[in-house]
Amino acid sequence: MKFIFIIIFLVLFSSLISAHSTIIFHNTLDINDDSVLFSNDGSLTEVGDDYQAYIIKNIIIKNDDVPCSFGDFNYDIDPIDGFNVLVSCNSKINNLSINDSTLSGTFNVNKVYEVNVGNSKKRFVGEDILYFEVHQEQPSNANIFFNYLKLGFDHILFGFDHIFFIIGFILISTSFFSLVKNISGFTVSHSITLSLAASGLVFISPKTVEPIIALSIIVVGLMSLVNLWENKLNKFWLIFGFGIFHGLGFAGAIAEVGFPKIGFFTALLGFNLGVEAGQLLVVLIVYPLIYFISKSKQYGIYIKKFISLIIVSGGVIWLISRLFF
Repeated sequence: MKFIFIIIFLVLFSSLISAHSTIIFHNTLDINDDSVLFSNDGSLTEVGDDYQAYIIKNIIIKNDDVPCSFGDFNYDIDPIDGFNVLVSCNSKINNLSINDSTLSGTFNVNKVYEVNVGNSKKRFVGEDILYFEVHQEQPSNANIFFNYLKLGFDHILFGFDHIFFIIGFILISTSFFSLVKNISGFTVSHSITLSLAASGLVFISPKTVEPIIALSIIVVGLMSLVNLWENKLNKFWLIFGFGIFHGLGFAGAIAEVGFPKIGFFTALLGFNLGVEAGQLLVVLIVYPLIYFISKSKQYGIYIKKFISLIIVSGGVIWLISRLFF
């Protein structure tokens, strides 16, 4: 028990140290016909005096893959107080892409873009090199729902860290009722933080969130490997607690797409249901297999330990890579 909390403390401490000097780079994009009003809040004081050359070099804006051109920069009294610039594109903006490499590789930076397209508003958040696309056309609620449903479903199926965690808590579930309880706790907790993060009410750097997700995989793997721990830890609340960070990870996974302000709840519902559908599919495939294999005399001696070791090994690899690379 103490060992687990020591690991959690060390991961949090390492992440917080790395995030101590984080710069928040906040921009607003107002899209109108064939131009974009690009506004910055004055968060680029670290780049030196030549803001204009630095922005033009490190922020690439394209419409339908054709580069747009920056106009004159207007400063709010002083560059450190913020600036705005009109960006002109070759034709009416239908497919705008932004590639932002400002401050990459030198500073810890969280980049936040508020994008306004008519009545539609989106928010994109990321680190290092941030890339995203914006489309002018307004999709129907049905299109929004099914697009985000697919995003959520794909994120689970191709998010092997989340799959490892799910397999881990299947292994430590002592009965079908225990499994249902653990899944319910995980679902509730990650749904809460996903909703809060998507609405912009909560933001925790991926440099903190991603190592804790890796840590959660190690913990459930060890709990399965060392049965003694099962009686000393309340598995439900542990899984519930780690689900909080998995929800933040889900929100961070769609930074390139963002959630629309118009149709926000439709998109959020679709994404959440997609995540649950992917999670349910993993459970429906893995649980019957484990249940069938558990009837074998070799299960408790070799098979369960082997699966648990794979889970722990995967978690350790992810933890090291997310903390130090």
